[in-house]
Amino acid sequence: MKKHYMVMLKLLFIALIVSGLNSCKKADIPLDTAQKVFAHGKEMFDDDKYMEAEQMFDKIKLQYPRSLFADSAQFFLGKTYMARKDYVIASYNFSLVERNFPASGLRKESRYRRAMCYYELSPGFDRDHEYTLKAIAEFESYKSLYPGDSLFFEAQKRIDEMVDKLAEKEYRIAELYKKITQPIAAEIYYDYLIDLYPDSKFVEDSKLGKIEMLIYMRKYEKARSAIDVYKKEYPKNAEMPIIKKYENIIENPPKRKRQIRKKKEDPDKLK
Repeated sequence: MKKHYMVMLKLLFIALIVSGLNSCKKADIPLDTAQKVFAHGKEMFDDDKYMEAEQMFDKIKLQYPRSLFADSAQFFLGKTYMARKDYVIASYNFSLVERNFPASGLRKESRYRRAMCYYELSPGFDRDHEYTLKAIAEFESYKSLYPGDSLFFEAQKRIDEMVDKLAEKEYRIAELYKKITQPIAAEIYYDYLIDLYPDSKFVEDSKLGKIEMLIYMRKYEKARSAIDVYKKEYPKNAEMPIIKKYENIIENPPKRKRQIRKKKEDPDKLK
């Protein structure tokens, strides 16, 4: 009887051990499954099968939101949409990495890629620049958060490119007004560009354009002051023929020509 009792205790002990091992295996299953799902999604992404990859990364978000692969799945969702050129949704997914995973090592790259999404959405200089302004803001934010990062200067390069795009729009408008002989409007746009985008590559041409408009309107004192400022800021160009030409006009202003109104044609005679 005693021997039978000992056997029963041993069997019970073995059963408890087996049960414990099984429970441990069950606890490991979610992490292992999340790892496999992420690996499969990454494989699909590397093979440019973005729809299949998106499904795998979404599965991790829904079924394993607390797994070790949750932040990576969120990040690769952003990359998946970015690869498909769906930049608005890609930007949103990158923002979720920062919002939902504050301790993730992917936050920095997510911030930069978010800025790149707006950069890709930025249109030509003659279009609406909502996304251009967002791109500039995001790159500036990235620079302030990661001043020593390797992408710091690349971010500044993108900012300069976006600023030049904004400046070009104002410059083209100013040039158009100059072409149709609207010097007041042209000067306003030249001034607007000079004040708002002082580091733009269009600033020097805008300053020359402003001088030309001032001379055209016979505002010689203002033109002389503008030339002096220009020569100080661009000493290498101080002796350019166009500067000499402007200075000569100021010193020897042409006489006003008497304007003669032409008699209007009779519209009926033109038919």
